[in-house]
Amino acid sequence: MNELNILQKIGNGAFSQVYLGTYKSRQVAIKVLDKSVPSYCELFNREVEILEQLQHPNLVKYIASYETFDKLYIIMDYVEGSNLTELCKQNLSEDTIKSIIKQLLIVLTYIHNKDITHRDIKPDNILVGLDGRVRLIDFGLSQQSESKISYDKCGTLLFMAPEMILKMPYLKSVDMWSIGIIQFLLYERKHPFNYENLIESIQTYNINFTIMDKSAQNFFKKCAAINPEARMSAEQALMHPWITGEGDLGQPITIHDRMTIFQNKQKLICLINALSFIKYCTSFVKSIRLIIPLNQQVSQTDITLRQQNQDATQRKSTSRIKQARSTSQLFFETNVASPLKKQSPFRITQQRQSQTRMLQQSNSMQLAQMAKRGSLNKLPPLNSSNSPIEKRRTNIRMRQL
Repeated sequence: MNELNILQKIGNGAFSQVYLGTYKSRQVAIKVLDKSVPSYCELFNREVEILEQLQHPNLVKYIASYETFDKLYIIMDYVEGSNLTELCKQNLSEDTIKSIIKQLLIVLTYIHNKDITHRDIKPDNILVGLDGRVRLIDFGLSQQSESKISYDKCGTLLFMAPEMILKMPYLKSVDMWSIGIIQFLLYERKHPFNYENLIESIQTYNINFTIMDKSAQNFFKKCAAINPEARMSAEQALMHPWITGEGDLGQPITIHDRMTIFQNKQKLICLINALSFIKYCTSFVKSIRLIIPLNQQVSQTDITLRQQNQDATQRKSTSRIKQARSTSQLFFETNVASPLKKQSPFRITQQRQSQTRMLQQSNSMQLAQMAKRGSLNKLPPLNSSNSPIEKRRTNIRMRQL
């Protein structure tokens, strides 16, 4: 402690005061905490433990720490320059703003890779040296955890992520929310959300961009997204077109971006399939409408043909019945004598002559068929002397005599 000299006060923090001093003939910044407050002792131990692990150009170099009966001292390099709160009031060029944000992202990538979450990034905790180098300070509220999930509410409300304000579980992405707010402040020189109704203003997310171009707006929205999963990591933010000056704003950066693109593609595929199915159904219905009249015509034709066939069959059946009736009637009239009528001799003679003619016709037809087959034997011509019918008639006459 004899080598440490406190010269003058240069700043105040929420839990400490910062003094300019010398340590071993070296100009230093001395952070002093009141040991009588138990929570300050915890903050002191946590900050020293984290600072001992860190060594980066964009961090203030940690030198040593001391403890007295009533005070706690953290000794660091002194950086000549100003904090970012003063610069936020000035009209900065876009290149200057990009340089500040880029350096913050570089140091955030470094500490996040060590599982350290700063949890209190704000303009008061960012120093800009005379050489333009940005340095992140005050790790009193920082947390190092391998679980990556925290629940403590801490930090400055205006730069606090909504999940932290609502005391919900949060990740290292709370630091990226603060980066987005700082970027907006450097451009617009005002806070993006209403102080009086901060939560309601964040939920409505009605932001009035007046100076920021589309690329800067896109960067802000990917840092200060309400959904923590939609926020870029510090490493991803370094690849954003607003930082690099090249690339497409539509290119996916975060996992959330890739998931959104994948889901949109799936929705598009489903929509195309649905439209194809609707088109198929429409074509199918049209074809059915064309087929039904044809089927009706074919059915009507079949019915007509069937009706015609039935009519023809019925006519044939009727004709056959009439023919059978006439044949049977002729047979009975010719061969069967009616028991109710007594036939006269004249009618009997007439019937016999008819039978004789029918017999002769039958014999003539048989002889003609045999002649055609070449198997006919020549017989003497038929006359009254050798005709069996005439012989029969002669016998009948002889009997009657």
